[in-house]
Parts: sequence; C-alpha cells; structure tokens
Amino acid sequence: MNVEMILAGANGMCAALALESAVREIQASGSEDHLTAILRDLTHCLGFDYFALTQHSTGPTGEAVRLHSYPADWVEHYDQYALAGADPIRRASRLGCHAFYWSELSNMMCLTDDENETLRLGRAAGLIDGVTIPANVPGEPAGSCSFAKSNGATIDHGRLAELQLLGLFAFDRARRLGTGQVERAGGPRHLTDRQRDCVLWVARGKTDWEIGKILGVCEETVAQHLKQARERFEVSKRTSLVVEAILRGEISPGEIQDP
Repeated sequence: MNVEMILAGANGMCAALALESAVREIQASGSEDHLTAILRDLTHCLGFDYFALTQHSTGPTGEAVRLHSYPADWVEHYDQYALAGADPIRRASRLGCHAFYWSELSNMMCLTDDENETLRLGRAAGLIDGVTIPANVPGEPAGSCSFAKSNGATIDHGRLAELQLLGLFAFDRARRLGTGQVERAGGPRHLTDRQRDCVLWVARGKTDWEIGKILGVCEETVAQHLKQARERFEVSKRTSLVVEAILRGEISPGEIQDP
C-alpha cells in the first residue's frame, strides 16, 4: 500500500496522488478477502490497529457486508449477546454522513446505560478509541467503516477527510463485491465524455453557466448533460451525482483538486 506521502503529511498534488493511489487499489480489489487484506495494510499505515466495515442489517450476519480485523473474542461476545442493538456507534452512523470520533459520541447524542456498557466492554477488549465513517445507501441497510486504536495514542485529527474518503470507497467496493455488482454482465453504466466533463466541473464547484463558458457550450446544454448523467446514475441531486461519479471511478480525487 503506497500511502507514505499521506502519512508524511505531504501537501498539494503529492498528497492527492497518494490518496488516489490508495483509492484505486481499493477499487481494483477482486474479492472480499483481497479487500480485507488491503484494508488491514491501510489501517496500520494510517496509524490504527483495527478496522470494521459493516452493513447494519437486522437479518442474519451472512446477509450483510461484514469485513473486519477486530479481536475474535470481542466479535464472538458481540454476536453472542446481540450487542448491535446497544451499539452507540451504529446509532450515531444514522444521524449524518460525516465521519465522527468515538470520543465525541456523548456530544452527538444522549447515550443510554446499555450503550455506555457496550463502549466499556469494547474498550476492555482493546477498542480504545476510533473514527467511524457512516455509509448509507438509499434502499439498503445503513452501514459504516470504522478505524480503531488499541491504545491511548492520540488520533491525528488532520486526517479526517482522508479517512472519510477511503472509508466510503472501501464500503462501496465491499457492497459491490458482496452483491456481485462488479461481475454483472455489462458492468456499470458510464457517462459520455461530455457528461463526464460537466460532472467534473460541478465537482470543482462551477455553476452551469460557468461550465458552459469553460466548455464553449450554452448553459442549457450543460443542464441537459447533467440531467442525463443524473438519470444514468439514478440520482436527483448534483452532490449525489458527484459522489456516484467518484465511487464508480468516472472522476478521481486528483482531477477535482487539480483543475
């Protein structure tokens, strides 16, 4: 896993390229075992000890995405005593879409006695502190990607955006591998070159009028390209369109940061 520039705190295009390299490695994973191995390496490179990537399904474990490197004793205890229903990290993941630190849980919501006990048991098992990235897809069980520390070492708060991006890409890849979407005949629907250009400039914060000036077309043409792109990806908002384009590999983080 080539993330040395990220770990060194490199700035500008170097950091963007290193982050993009990690994302591409995640996207290229061909199985759940392969993705798990990548995430193990990435977890340690980023200064954490464990990761957990799950869909919070209420059904049997086998029906949901579930990749992790958590201690086996803790996972067995968690499942045996059905602690999912008293897991504050799961509940917090449904409150928004931004990454959060476990140390902030009590500020995000009022924790129940059972939830505090679950946190205590987790810490006793070696999950001292961590970061969780909510990953919620409409029509599917809520999910999340977490990175945890087994000691009291301070988490680098300057890496929250990187963790959020990597967590979302990892979750999306896991759900695609789990549902067989990556092997589906025909693969995902792709944007045309002009649609891709328009979406890329939306990701860079440009309006339809500005995009038209840049591409040499009228504003109405840009609006039509974006409408067709939203229809292809079955989303209704510009922000959702950008997220889908990134997740599907149509545009990359490096392109967005380097217009």
